[in-house]
Amino acid sequence: MAKILIVDDEQNIRASLSDALSKRGHEVVTAESVLQARSYITADFDIGLFDVQLPDGNGVDLMREYTRVNSEIAIIMISGHSDIATAVDSIQNGAYDFIEKPLSLDSIIVTIANATRTGKLEVEKRRLTGIVYGEMIGRSRLMQKLRDDIIRSASKTDRFLILGENGTGKELAAHLIHSHSRNSEGPFVALNCAALPSELVESELFGHTAGAFTGASRNRKGKFQEADGGTIFLDEISEMPPDAQAK
Repeated sequence: MAKILIVDDEQNIRASLSDALSKRGHEVVTAESVLQARSYITADFDIGLFDVQLPDGNGVDLMREYTRVNSEIAIIMISGHSDIATAVDSIQNGAYDFIEKPLSLDSIIVTIANATRTGKLEVEKRRLTGIVYGEMIGRSRLMQKLRDDIIRSASKTDRFLILGENGTGKELAAHLIHSHSRNSEGPFVALNCAALPSELVESELFGHTAGAFTGASRNRKGKFQEADGGTIFLDEISEMPPDAQAK
């Protein structure tokens, strides 16, 4: 079941959707404005139902804020004043789907089920990608030597510092290290430290328990726990706050 945030200024819509989805086992939180929705932005929602027109802002802008913090959330935009341009803008900015009012409960339920299924498939895809991805190609003497050095070193140590300019293949090197390490049967977990808000670093790395902060209604595994028995790749670690680097 999914954790769902409903953001709509119409109380009857919030109540009817919340009641219907809760009866189907989902955990539902509601908000009537952009300001109230922002207070939940660090919570671990799987799905968001956002109205486009809100009394204090725009639902598409709110969607952008949420997806910057949680790239895995699936946002379904809803609107009673929709047009093709609005729908296209929503999808281009990352919305999973766009549904017009008056809302069909059956349509909402099917869309949420599809979004939940898609999210699970993406998680499995990332897990499998970590297993099969990562053979470096290139026939030059230097590329062959680099590949041979990585493979030889991968079985001898568990910690690597990878240096290089943007686009030179640091993550590719990390995958190659993982695939030839003693932990190759475990998961490969990558984290882009540069894209992570400073206030979420510890929660993302080490996880949290329910009630640890506002909006944390359930336990969540951190990236280190997800990578247990495998490899964690901290991309752009120099962009992480110094105190978090030390931890």
